[in-house]
Amino acid sequence: MKFKVVGIIPLLFMLGCASSKYTWSGYDDNLYAYYKNPANNVRFLEKLKESVLKADQTGKVPPGLYAEYGYMLYENRNYTDALIYFKKEHELWPEARFFMAKMIKNTEDLIAKQQIKETTP
Repeated sequence: MKFKVVGIIPLLFMLGCASSKYTWSGYDDNLYAYYKNPANNVRFLEKLKESVLKADQTGKVPPGLYAEYGYMLYENRNYTDALIYFKKEHELWPEARFFMAKMIKNTEDLIAKQQIKETTP
């Protein structure tokens, strides 16, 4: 019996800490709504922005949130802002660096092509 109680206390402590470790701000509900209705990507982008801003304020940014927001910006052809969030994910989460480095390079290439296209008569 003593082993069970001793094993449960750290588990309860970890569960209590895990719930406040990151600021999700309704991300899962918004993602589910987006999956149900992908045509409403503008609303999802707005909700993602709210989640990112709230997480930034608390300093408890969940893994992947910057990347997801950056990717939605990328999909909406807002490459400059997407690059900012890919770089934030790259800096904050070492385990995402390999993938984010590729997204950063692809985005920088698109920005460069876009600038060349705009300056070419």
